[in-house]
Amino acid sequence: MAWQAALALALLCAGIHALEKPVGYADFTGDKVLRFTPTTQEQMAKLRVLRDRWTVPLGLDWWRDLGLVNHTCDLRVPPAALGNVSHVLRDAGIVPIVMIEDLQAVIDAQLKELRPTNESAGFDLSQYHDLSEISAY
Repeated sequence: MAWQAALALALLCAGIHALEKPVGYADFTGDKVLRFTPTTQEQMAKLRVLRDRWTVPLGLDWWRDLGLVNHTCDLRVPPAALGNVSHVLRDAGIVPIVMIEDLQAVIDAQLKELRPTNESAGFDLSQYHDLSEISAY
């Protein structure tokens, strides 16, 4: 009986946590954007294997895809895939630069900047207001 109560509590907590973000929005918490430049055909071959075989299973997103040798690539990497991607890059002799440490933090900061608010006047434009509130403003 105690395990049933614990399971119910866990499901309730999971449901409450799921309500923190609107449905349909992706969460990129902890995702990193790596930048690197392959300088040899051997590096390109290893990166093609990473792209062709592992993009979908690891949830990778190539922001700037593989082109030619000496052309920069940008890759979004979820936290769970970072170890695998780092291993492939290290094995290829590629040292990436972390362009974005936490993609969700950047998105949240941009959304906060874009949110039209005028709270100093007591009227928050990011909230719904009915006609009487708008007229009173």
